[in-house]
Amino acid sequence: MRYEERACIVRIALDLIKADGIIDTREIDSLDVLRKKYAITREDEICAADYTLSQALKHITSADDATKHTFMQDFIQITMSDDFCAREEALLLMALRLMLTIDLPCEVSILSFDSSVTLIPQHYYNLNFLST
Repeated sequence: MRYEERACIVRIALDLIKADGIIDTREIDSLDVLRKKYAITREDEICAADYTLSQALKHITSADDATKHTFMQDFIQITMSDDFCAREEALLLMALRLMLTIDLPCEVSILSFDSSVTLIPQHYYNLNFLST
């Protein structure tokens, strides 16, 4: 496995761990298992910060179907390691499943951006109309 793929796996795993705003020690233990399984190094983890979620997914969606199913099982394991799946985690898992393991007759993509360097005016993402 190339270092880009390992970095992308770390990026997605960290997004899942941080999705609900609570970092549980069991999630970190699951991340350690993932590190050993894929021989993820500290350099891979540092490189993961350079990818957005959508960029990471572009890299791993090029894998064969069996590998994508394995990735999905690993992501589910990390998410469920704290015995709870928050709404944010469930939404991200659904998006990952659509991208990785469900063969749809249409294109599926996830949009993301680096919020540390991008400022988007609120009127572009104000979703108040959904709550009415």
